[in-house]
Amino acid sequence: MQVLLVDDNPGDVLLMQETFEELHVGVDVLTASDGAEALATLDRGVASGRLPDLVVLDLNMPGMNGMEVLQSVRANEDLRHLPVIIMTSTAAEEEVVEAYRSYASSFVTKPQRPGEMTEALRSLDAFWLRIAQLPKT
Repeated sequence: MQVLLVDDNPGDVLLMQETFEELHVGVDVLTASDGAEALATLDRGVASGRLPDLVVLDLNMPGMNGMEVLQSVRANEDLRHLPVIIMTSTAAEEEVVEAYRSYASSFVTKPQRPGEMTEALRSLDAFWLRIAQLPKT
C-alpha cells in the first residue's frame, strides 16, 4: 500500500506519517508539501505505473491549493480513480460542498489535538486501506 500525504505543515505531515507507519505495516508513505509537488509525484507515478492507493490532501496550501489539486486529479483520466481524502483545518460548509462537487472521496476536518488526529487517521486507515476495495494501480 502507498499513501500520498499532501500538506504544507511539517508537524502535521510528521504526525500523519508516523501514525500511518505505526498502524499499517508495509505502508509506503510519500509526502508533498504543496500542490505542484503533489501533481509532479502523481505524474511520476503514472509514468512508472506505481500510483499511490490513497491521497490525503490539505486544502490550505501556498501556490496551488488543495481544491485545485483535486480538480486536476479528477480531470486526469490516469488519476481520477484515486481516492482523495480532504483533511484540512477548515470546516466551512462552502468548502465541504465544493470538495464533494469536485468529487472528493471524503472530507475530514483536521482534529486539533494529537490524540484526536491519531484516532482520525486510524479510522481512515481502517476504512480506506483495510476495508474498502481499491482499484489496483
